[in-house]
Amino acid sequence: MGKLLIIKTGSSNKSVIQRCGDCDFRIAKYAGLSREDVIVSCVYKNSIPISLDGVSSIIITGSPAMVTDNEPWCVEVSN
Repeated sequence: MGKLLIIKTGSSNKSVIQRCGDCDFRIAKYAGLSREDVIVSCVYKNSIPISLDGVSSIIITGSPAMVTDNEPWCVEVSN
């Protein structure tokens, strides 16, 4: 089985992270995957995966930002 790529477009609020972890941690946990089986790409921090070799599935997280917020990472990716 290949790795799961989580494309993270934002972070959970601090109270959620303190209570149960950020979205990438929760996705891996509830999918029953170890951290070694997951690649996290934080596009909102300009971290873009170099290669999809070995990736068998992709999940794109939600974000607290609206599309009309024109966040720098979103504008850069769409150009």
